[in-house]
Amino acid sequence: MLSDATLLVNKELLFEYEKYIQRILGIPHLFILLNGRSNLVDPSTESLLACKPFFPESQYADAVHAATCLEANAVLITNDAHFKEIKKSELIEVWSISEAIRRIL
Repeated sequence: MLSDATLLVNKELLFEYEKYIQRILGIPHLFILLNGRSNLVDPSTESLLACKPFFPESQYADAVHAATCLEANAVLITNDAHFKEIKKSELIEVWSISEAIRRIL
């Protein structure tokens, strides 16, 4: 059930959310709400090293997002093609947004 879902974030993702919500959308209260309902997970060095080979150096933040999911045994929900290789590897579970909607709702 969606009300049971937990949003796990890392510092990189919080920064991306803050940039998008506050600076682009101009809705600071939405970021405050999202931040208050999120659980911060800092991935270990081991998780980062396990995920890093699936991403180019320029996509470091994506490696951190994947490592966060590995660390927390969580599903990464994204339509970003940068996660295609790690999804194929099955190191972490990656769902598209459509797949997540079907599974969660």
